[in-house]
Amino acid sequence: MKAWLDNCDGNLRAIVVLFDASREIGLWVEPRVRRRGIGGLFFQNIVAQQNDAPLFGFVEDSNSTGKAMSLILQRSGFSQYVSGRNHVVWRSRSQETTVRFSPTIP
Repeated sequence: MKAWLDNCDGNLRAIVVLFDASREIGLWVEPRVRRRGIGGLFFQNIVAQQNDAPLFGFVEDSNSTGKAMSLILQRSGFSQYVSGRNHVVWRSRSQETTVRFSPTIP
């Protein structure tokens, strides 16, 4: 397992976790900085550094931030892979896909 922390302003703002065996990647964003693009840019930067495709993201329907996470995954080059009864599995596209991101995190 690998984890990246964004504490740019001296406080923890976001965490990206990658489970090596399953290639599952996840994001947690501090509630006080949500809806400002900080977590999305951080996530995109981490995804862009991963050379071993594919990556998978799981979004549960019951997750209150699921719509935001789905949008972040989509903007990070993921597409819906499997839709279950209560969840969606997202898969990263091939490495030929260009992921657009800001080179610096605000």
